[in-house]
Amino acid sequence: MKDSHRTVLPLVLIGLGMVGCQSSQRVHPQLNLHSVDEASVFRVQAEAATPVASDQIILIKCWSVDCLDPSDPDSIALLGRLPSHSAQTEDRFDPDVIASHLESLDEKQQLRIHSMPVLIVRGGEAATMEMTEPINRPDLQAGVARGESLFPFAVGERFEIGTAFDEEGSIELDVDYSSESLTGSVDDPVPGVRTSRVQQLVRLRSGESVVLGGWRSVRDDAGGGPEEAVHLVVINARAMPPVPPPQAAR
Repeated sequence: MKDSHRTVLPLVLIGLGMVGCQSSQRVHPQLNLHSVDEASVFRVQAEAATPVASDQIILIKCWSVDCLDPSDPDSIALLGRLPSHSAQTEDRFDPDVIASHLESLDEKQQLRIHSMPVLIVRGGEAATMEMTEPINRPDLQAGVARGESLFPFAVGERFEIGTAFDEEGSIELDVDYSSESLTGSVDDPVPGVRTSRVQQLVRLRSGESVVLGGWRSVRDDAGGGPEEAVHLVVINARAMPPVPPPQAAR
């Protein structure tokens, strides 16, 4: 399978030491992020547990993707799971169903992966991840010739996710995702920045996934022609089984 559309960024892990533990090397014993199913990058290889404490550890995995053919049945099925869609299905949060649509699009080379960040936080904590690239833009001050003066700005993605558990044991995610991309070229015409953002409060059972986003964009494809795509953000959240207390030394 060709991978001309795949731009896969490395998994990024926010260690537990950044959210209250004493050591960033202390990882949940049942969590092995290096044991990834090579047949699919869209499935989480970790057990989901029912939350039993307000400060329980939550594993959050995200996928930021472009569906390159909005008319494809798999793209339509994913769009049908957006919170704003009127015809929601009973399995709209089913992680296996969502993963199967992503896998199908990937096999048909109709999917572009932008990033796949992983966050580990305690319930009630928030995590922020930025994946940006600095770019210099021509400065259009009066009297400054084009190309003689530049000022920087950044494009890329930003995830900010707050967490909580409700009284029924569901996971609440306060999601603030933004994506900034370059429009035009760096030299001529003067480039601008397109900002897309979604803010959504979602409630999931441990292990479920949610599909957000859905905005359309047009960019040049490899042949120089226009290419329309739909951008989606998929988020899976699961409470991790409680870590047993260390055995007292005898």
